[in-house]
Amino acid sequence: MITPTDILILLIVGVLFALSLTIHFLLTDRVRRQIKSTSTPTPAGSVPAADGGATADAEAAVAADDLFANVPEADEPAATDNATDNAAPKPFLSVIVTTCDQAELLTANLPLLLQQDYQGPYEVIVVNDNSSDDTADVLERLKLSYPHLRSTFTSSTVRRISRKKLALTMGIKAARGEWVVITEADCRPTPQWLSALAAQMDADADCLCAHTRLQPVWGRREGQSRLGSLCRSFYALLADVRLLSAALVRQGYMAFSTNMAYRTALFFQVKGFSGHLNLERGDDDIFVSENIPARRVRAAVAAQAAVMRPTSVSHRWKLEQTGRRVTRRYLRPLMPLLWSVQSLTYLLFALAVPAAIVCAILWSHWLLLGIVCAVWALHYATFVVTLRPVERYYGEQPFAFSLPLLGLVAACYSARFAVAHILMPKSTFRRKQL
Repeated sequence: MITPTDILILLIVGVLFALSLTIHFLLTDRVRRQIKSTSTPTPAGSVPAADGGATADAEAAVAADDLFANVPEADEPAATDNATDNAAPKPFLSVIVTTCDQAELLTANLPLLLQQDYQGPYEVIVVNDNSSDDTADVLERLKLSYPHLRSTFTSSTVRRISRKKLALTMGIKAARGEWVVITEADCRPTPQWLSALAAQMDADADCLCAHTRLQPVWGRREGQSRLGSLCRSFYALLADVRLLSAALVRQGYMAFSTNMAYRTALFFQVKGFSGHLNLERGDDDIFVSENIPARRVRAAVAAQAAVMRPTSVSHRWKLEQTGRRVTRRYLRPLMPLLWSVQSLTYLLFALAVPAAIVCAILWSHWLLLGIVCAVWALHYATFVVTLRPVERYYGEQPFAFSLPLLGLVAACYSARFAVAHILMPKSTFRRKQL
């Protein structure tokens, strides 16, 4: 027999269930439906192995003008052009990679950028951000084989400015392409990466966002546990699916600098990052949200447009995600608000269900127990149905069997980053922390 207490418990569980699933559908299901309409994918990374206080703000504002005036130009070899005479013209793309002490990664991954199956002109510009390893030698060696590889560098004397934003500005200043494509030295693209991105570069688009698949790596050498690596990979998948879904419904509000593109001219029209140079972050999310209308942000959902990178070690990843909380206040509010509400309702639902089960067992209210278990099973099945096709399409780890745990951990992560942001000093992310 159902008691008033049972009704109250079911009401709480039901409200959390409805809120969690409704917002989850709003944030993610558009990608699943888009994937159903596409052909058989090539997972990201499945490519052959490669060869081989006020004063600070004032100073940053003054330095902003210098960034656009005194930038060392990159060397000038010709861009590669694979286009045929009778093929439709493709946009000239400039791929920008910033790097600091990543010579080994450049040796392994740069050839993947330089050997793109793109039927149009493109160049790869590497910005050496004051590296102390063999980065310069690696670049010079690769230039002998790839004439469309160019390079520039950052000055070691610049202060009070984000090194990442400075390096990107150097690279974009040297770019000759109509579009700049931003990625990282540890990202591995597919051979059709640029072609898949270019397919979304229509006249009504100013920015593209695409998926970055985090490949879980763990072990003593990597300094990562298996559970921690899987949780970070799942968290990144959720973030990317939400980002792509927002862009698909013309509500794009940000992108990630591991896999994004925008028009070169737009960067100079808005004076680049000059509005927030003193923040360590914001080169991707704040830039897009402040300068590009939501309707002009496109999502490149194709698996070929994705890149793969290994998961970061725990402390660095947590610092990165806390940094995202710092920049969230500068973003268009709708999607971040929905994301926060969904994470909160998922966390409360995940806590309410075990509590309700325990109460039902202790009180011997078996009908209550059955209803709560059925609601939990429906919740779990819905998440599997919406996320499993995305996992398969991008070649992600199969998260289905561990989804209840990973979902709970992801929600806890969101709560943790929010608390960390509140407790951290405001100056933390105005210095070189990331």
